[in-house]
Parts: sequence; structure tokens; C-alpha cells
Amino acid sequence: MENGIIIRIFVVILLSLAIFFYFLLNNNDIEQIFKHNKTESLKYSLADVDSTVDKVLSKFHISKNQMKRNEIRFAETDFVRIEKRINVLNDSLSLLINLELKQMMDDYGLKVSGTENLKEKITTLYIIDKGTILQSIGFKSKK
Repeated sequence: MENGIIIRIFVVILLSLAIFFYFLLNNNDIEQIFKHNKTESLKYSLADVDSTVDKVLSKFHISKNQMKRNEIRFAETDFVRIEKRINVLNDSLSLLINLELKQMMDDYGLKVSGTENLKEKITTLYIIDKGTILQSIGFKSKK
């Protein structure tokens, strides 16, 4: 009985591999599936992302005068991360902005994530691309 089960498992694995390789040989897009092209052009520029963030903030009546903007430069690359800090009266404002930013950043293929520091009453949203934070927006509650 044990030999029969082992043979069946072996046959299932063998057939699975055969189907997998058949799929590979007949798929024209195989390079896109298994290779990551590092020279792939970005769907966005950092200026586009920054402009979109400013548009979303202005939609919620937050002007550039109300925020502190800081640029962090990394010595080993030309990359500049933008940090914005905003004082807000309403804690729920960051939630609404988060939803709006997520919708807008989907067009660029970017993710929006957030953290909350209850002790200091700060909510920070991060715009992320492949594990790299492109921009952070911190909301400090005045309450």
C-alpha cells in the first residue's frame, strides 16, 4: 500500500512539472513573468507625486503655507525624500486624506501606508514604491 501511494505522489509531481514546463514554453510573456527589468521606466516622476500630494491636500483646504516641508538627500544616490508636517484640528482628516491619496497613487502604482503615534498625537502617511519611502506626510493633532 505504501508503494502505491508513493508512486501516485511521484506521478502527480511529474505531471505537475510537465504542465508547468508546457505553460512556460507556450507563453510569449515569459520574460515579463520571471525577469525583473531593472531599466524599466517609472510610471511617475517624484515631481508628479509631490504635485499630486499637494493637490490632495489643497482639496482638504491645506495650503503650502500651513505645512513644513523638508527634503532629505541621500549621499549615495540622487534620490530626495520629501517630508511634510501639518498641524490639524481634526484627527479624522488624516483618514480622509489617506483614502484620497490611495486612490490617486494607484494611478502611479504606488502604495500608501500609515502609522499612528498616540502619545505624541501624530499620524504619518507614507507613499511607498517597492519598499522605498518616496514621501511622508505627518499630521499633528492640536487637541
